[in-house]
Amino acid sequence: MTTCPETETITEAMRYSLMAGGKRIRPIMCIAACEMLGGTAEMAMPTAVAIEMIHTMSLVHDDLPAMDNDSLRRGVPTNHVVFGEDIAILAGDALLSEAFEHCATNTPKVDSLELNPLSNDFIIALEFPHESNACSPITLTCACI
Repeated sequence: MTTCPETETITEAMRYSLMAGGKRIRPIMCIAACEMLGGTAEMAMPTAVAIEMIHTMSLVHDDLPAMDNDSLRRGVPTNHVVFGEDIAILAGDALLSEAFEHCATNTPKVDSLELNPLSNDFIIALEFPHESNACSPITLTCACI
């Protein structure tokens, strides 16, 4: 694998925003949902990480000058302030791509759980008592896929 300075800069920019801190509530919810359905944190971790990458991408892009033009996030200079707008855009785009790649290559095969054969997602049917014979399927893509 060859790397060039531009690739290293984009990787550094990705890491800068991804490791900037925060509550990490989305990955926690993903893991909790998986455990609630009988899975483990280990099963959910690749998806939880991917969710955090996608959320971070949205923050990087939201802070850009063409959007909110924020110069600080959580008291730290935003990605485009540190690395420039061009690198911030590429870092956000790369986080999105990396999220799907990470989830696809690191999610363990789960044989013991009942999965939807069409999508490999859990399907939960929620019944709403105020509506007669109503049932709404909810796909939990963050749990044990």
